[in-house]
Amino acid sequence: MHDGTAPLEATHGAARSRAGRVVRGAANACFWAYLVALTVATHVPRVDPAYLETVGRVSPLEPDKTLHLVAYGILGLLAGVAFALGRPVDGVIRLFVGLACWAFLDEFTQPLFGRNADLLDWCHDLAGLFVGLAVALAAGRWCTTLRRTAGAPTATARPAL
Repeated sequence: MHDGTAPLEATHGAARSRAGRVVRGAANACFWAYLVALTVATHVPRVDPAYLETVGRVSPLEPDKTLHLVAYGILGLLAGVAFALGRPVDGVIRLFVGLACWAFLDEFTQPLFGRNADLLDWCHDLAGLFVGLAVALAAGRWCTTLRRTAGAPTATARPAL
């Protein structure tokens, strides 16, 4: 016996799938644009001291370390939304390692452009990446939980054990 809800559920699932593809596509584009902008910005010869003074007023960390933490936190967040949601743990770890390698190259090529390489900067980059990825994964999990509790079908629903 057909109750007439199947087409509605199929339409709802297709719309959700399209919306997910749009969000991931936008996050993917933002990730790549941000990665390019971040790489250029980290290789600009000098940072305005007035800007560092402003950052120093709002952060307990050294201003340069705060900038590294925030900049790479945003990169981790974008990468998490674009590439990590719904992936197995080993895929997320590979993403983190790849971004950590990029951050290492980014930091240690800066002397070629008149800036200093600093191992502590790289450590703050790693912390930012970790936090950004964790926030993206937690938000994705939270959204999935909300959809499940609302009774909406999810693309990543797993059978109960």
